[in-house]
Amino acid sequence: NKIIVRFTPRNTLASGVIAKATNIIKADGQTGVERWTKTYDNRSSGSIPWQPTTDLRPADPGNTIVRLPYVDQATGRVSGAKNIINPVKTTDFRCWDVSDGTGFEYTNAPPIVYRISVVADGSGVEVSFKNTALGPLYFTDFQVRGQAIVSYDDQNVTYESYSSTVSYGSRLMDYSIPLATTKEFADGLAGWLLAQFSVPKYRVQSISFRNIDAIGAVNLYSLVIGDVVSITEPTTSVSAAAHMIVGITDMISAGGLQTDRTFTLLSFDGHQYFTLDDATYGVIDSVAVLGM
Repeated sequence: NKIIVRFTPRNTLASGVIAKATNIIKADGQTGVERWTKTYDNRSSGSIPWQPTTDLRPADPGNTIVRLPYVDQATGRVSGAKNIINPVKTTDFRCWDVSDGTGFEYTNAPPIVYRISVVADGSGVEVSFKNTALGPLYFTDFQVRGQAIVSYDDQNVTYESYSSTVSYGSRLMDYSIPLATTKEFADGLAGWLLAQFSVPKYRVQSISFRNIDAIGAVNLYSLVIGDVVSITEPTTSVSAAAHMIVGITDMISAGGLQTDRTFTLLSFDGHQYFTLDDATYGVIDSVAVLGM
């Protein structure tokens, strides 16, 4: 009759820095470029140099690759991210020919002798640097911007039935939602759990059948997880109690002469708050309350 639901909200922050290098990134010179041995094309008119346009193709190997995790810059907590922005010169990095940033700055100097590409995934970005200059280049203050998706700051909501506590004493259920969610969902779940469990009653956890294929017109082997069944059992006064199938176990023994099928169940009794097209319960008032 007392429910504590613990949950972790998920929020998307405004656009800002979502990954940042903690040190200077060095990209060695002439990485990622193939050089061809000088070749001559022998023709009837004479031997002429073979100089294909753009030297055939640039090579992908040789890039300097750095992986940066998504981190909420305000708290230092690991986060997710979306809407990644490709790094912008000067705003997101600067480029130098000396590691301490005191040499010549190549950030905006023509010709541009570096290329940067970013590939994003669920946990961070993979940044590829390609340096076509003769000497090494050093990238300082490197960062990637986007929208951080944060999921921490654990919270909880508590619901309690006063009348049930007076009658039966305090009975606590502590429920943790495993995935990030919203406070609205946690409130709704706490209210539903309280409505389900604040009044004591028999709840069937599983039901088994031996050497039975069908009950009435229902084939037991046609039932699947997620189906809702109605259970009536006179000894415990369970009558037309709705239960959802959450697990199925089959056993075959005695050389196939004996079969057992067990359904693991979750109580799924509903609570009617509002009924359409009903003279009494179709009117929202103190008797019929619109709710979950």
